[in-house]
Amino acid sequence: MKIHLLLALTFVYVSATAQQFNRTIYFENDESVLDERDDIIISEMVNFLNKDDIQISAIEIYGFADTSASVNYNKTLSKKRCDVVFAAMSSDIPAALKDKITMHWFGELKEGYTKKGLHYSERCVDVYISYIEIKSKENISELFDQLRTPTQKFKIDPTRDTILIGEAGTIISIDADAFYIPKSCVGQNVDIVLLEAYDPVSMYLNNLSTMSGSVQLESDGMIFLNAQLCNRILTVKEDKPLTVMFPTAELKEEMQLFSGIKTESGNINWVLAPTTLAPLANCKIEELLNRYNFYRSKYIERCPLFFCQIKNFIGINATVNSTHIDVGRVDYIAFNKYKDSICAIYGVRSYFQLCKLMEERKNKNFESKVGRGDISADEWNYYITKTTNLGWMNCDRFLELPEKQRTNIIVEQKPAANVNISLVFIEFKSMMAANNNTNDTHGFANVGKERKCYVVALKYEDKTSYLSIQKVTISPDMIIKPDYKQYSIADLKKELAKL
Repeated sequence: MKIHLLLALTFVYVSATAQQFNRTIYFENDESVLDERDDIIISEMVNFLNKDDIQISAIEIYGFADTSASVNYNKTLSKKRCDVVFAAMSSDIPAALKDKITMHWFGELKEGYTKKGLHYSERCVDVYISYIEIKSKENISELFDQLRTPTQKFKIDPTRDTILIGEAGTIISIDADAFYIPKSCVGQNVDIVLLEAYDPVSMYLNNLSTMSGSVQLESDGMIFLNAQLCNRILTVKEDKPLTVMFPTAELKEEMQLFSGIKTESGNINWVLAPTTLAPLANCKIEELLNRYNFYRSKYIERCPLFFCQIKNFIGINATVNSTHIDVGRVDYIAFNKYKDSICAIYGVRSYFQLCKLMEERKNKNFESKVGRGDISADEWNYYITKTTNLGWMNCDRFLELPEKQRTNIIVEQKPAANVNISLVFIEFKSMMAANNNTNDTHGFANVGKERKCYVVALKYEDKTSYLSIQKVTISPDMIIKPDYKQYSIADLKKELAKL
């Protein structure tokens, strides 16, 4: 049984350049073997040596023994104790740190050493780790975490048909039993997470861009959509895809659905999705819902007199004093076939759902709910898609330009983890994230000449935000130098809202 404390107090010496992390391992009389309790102390030291936020300058191992035996025997025993601690530590630390380890063994004697804190003449090993704390580098993602739009969350019963409407007007139709539900979570509500970005400000605040590889895209709106249950991300059944409707003021040709993939740099690369977008123009909405397109008129002759009705009943034609009567009805057989085809085209599960969506769209409460003051609900058009893939989705079209219309831009800002440089275009919804052009500058390649845009430079230093916004017209080989100004988070959001 050990007669000393298993864990010594940590002695931390703070100076202008370094600190120390110390631990002590005690041994039984005439022992140099580690037990399970010593392994805990070894693991603690190994974990400390593997930390990312420190720089190790020295690892010193000191071995000691008591006065129970001869001086030479005690010196040999203290060396064995150093060796066993060294072996246990060095097997789990980076190879570069092994060169920083030095060992000293003294037996019971100091032999001229006067280092404070060492446990001379005790059956132990002292380990002194000298280190420097590395100040954690600030990353621009910390600032975007404070700027980004809060996600919208809905709780739904997955066993029922559900229609959700986002704050910016996205409509999501979810069929009953559309998700694969873990058996242990059956009967619980599903959390639907939605983030919408339909304008340049929302796109910038959420650190989004519109690039597919090296090709620029024009966006008409992007969303992030996910389903969660029991801390798991759910998947959608192949035979029950979700219907997603993206609102737009003006339908554009060649718009396609793209899926977003996060890159190592933190940007999103957009790739063509396997599903397509179907445009639904506002002027066609009433036509889609109007059953009187299938109204059929029929004229018959009828005599209002009693004896004419008797003659007609017994088969004698009577047209005296007859009148023409217009009898009309909806051809419901044709209309039902039409409804089925419309639902198939626009990915809506039932005509009832489509009617409900359109009626809700016309509701004034819907307009106030989504907060889109630029257009009223009656003016909205939609892109409609059916998808089983959740995550980032974007309505985009390619903006490929002839070589002679393209140029490059240089921004005189040294690349760093706490800096973000973007181009925000004015005449259409598109954003480009800068590449690290050299070690000293950022760059944008293949930008359209004469296009108007904002060069937005954002920097985060010492928990303080700095912003530079410059409105420019792209000219050949343009060079931009940011003019930073300091902003609070609240003021920064106000300034970015001008984009």
